Amino acid sequence: MDTSAFCLCDETLASAQPSAYEMERGKPIPGTIHAFVQKNLLVELEIHFRQRFTILPEISIQTAGKTAVPGIAIYPRLGSLR
Repeated sequence: MDTSAFCLCDETLASAQPSAYEMERGKPIPGTIHAFVQKNLLVELEIHFRQRFTILPEISIQTAGKTAVPGIAIYPRLGSLR
C-alpha cells in the first residue's frame, strides 16, 4: 500500500522560476501542513463560534483596492447562505 498520501511533511520543489500560482498570488503554494492546520482551525472555529460569526475559507475580498484571499475570513454572522 502506498502511504505517500499520508505524509505530514511539505516537500519543497527547487525551481528557478516561481509557478504561475505563486506569481499571481504572491505567495508559495500551500502544502500538506498548511491544509491540516487550516482544516483544524476551521473546524474549531465553527464548533465554538458559528452562532456569532460566519467563518469562510479562501474567499476573495477587496482591501484598499487590492484583492486578497485569506486562508480564513471571519465575519459577523451573515445569516443563512443555504
